[in-house]
Amino acid sequence: MTNRTKTRAQKRAAEQVSGRRNGTKGRTTPGPRSRWPFAVIAGVVVAIVLIVVLGPGLRPSPPSVDTSASAAAIQAVTGVPDAALEEAGVPTEISIDRALPADTPLLQRDGKPEILYVGAEYCPYCAAHRWPLIIALSRFGTFSGLMTAHSSSLDFAPNTNTFSLANSFYESPYIAFTSVETADENGQRLEIPTPHEERLLRAFDPAGSIPFVLYGNRYVTVGSAVPPEQINGLSYQQLATAITDPASSPVGAQIDAQANVITAAICQLTGGEPGDVCRAAAVQRATTQLPEV
Repeated sequence: MTNRTKTRAQKRAAEQVSGRRNGTKGRTTPGPRSRWPFAVIAGVVVAIVLIVVLGPGLRPSPPSVDTSASAAAIQAVTGVPDAALEEAGVPTEISIDRALPADTPLLQRDGKPEILYVGAEYCPYCAAHRWPLIIALSRFGTFSGLMTAHSSSLDFAPNTNTFSLANSFYESPYIAFTSVETADENGQRLEIPTPHEERLLRAFDPAGSIPFVLYGNRYVTVGSAVPPEQINGLSYQQLATAITDPASSPVGAQIDAQANVITAAICQLTGGEPGDVCRAAAVQRATTQLPEV
């Protein structure tokens, strides 16, 4: 091999080594691959600046939520037909635990007998009891601000479909209704009982069990006569159908029958008003099953 040939071979070898060091094949100058990381960095910087300057407008919108099932469930639970409640009749086990002594001071607000409910959104028994409670109360007045909810995913009968009474309003010419949802579905503090309500809880529910319902100065309920496991797993549509057609659903019949018992207890506070509700045959039969002092 001549010296000239060796020189050319050495030059090619030197170029290849130089190219490998620069990330190219046989190039001694940087190519597009060397500039690529700078383009990425520049793009990220521009994106951050746009998000900061223009704000949420550039962020993708959350998926829309279909609220039709919730609206239908609320409409159903607050408007069960009288015929459906009559057909459900009276349950074998009533949801009123005990009657209070005759000398118990009347619980009232704004000149009307008051019903106090204390529960929590995470509680599966509260979830079950709200169904007949709301049905019964809706026969004496109207709710606004009701929201669908479910019990804790970590408790017994997880994710039982129900309603939240937190931030709801109730109007009635016959009774006053006060609700206290003490915690949300995750156990976080939601509403705090007043000192007066705390005293009532200590007096009538010393164990602190929920759900707790105090009907004026007449009756107390602790717990739910509707087992949450019977509601658990049913959709709002299934439950709405069940309570409006109890003949086709044992669960619907049980919920409506318990609503008749609660209705009978409330009629004892209102002096039998309104008459069309308190004189209903199923309510009259339930009245005979209420506990006596």
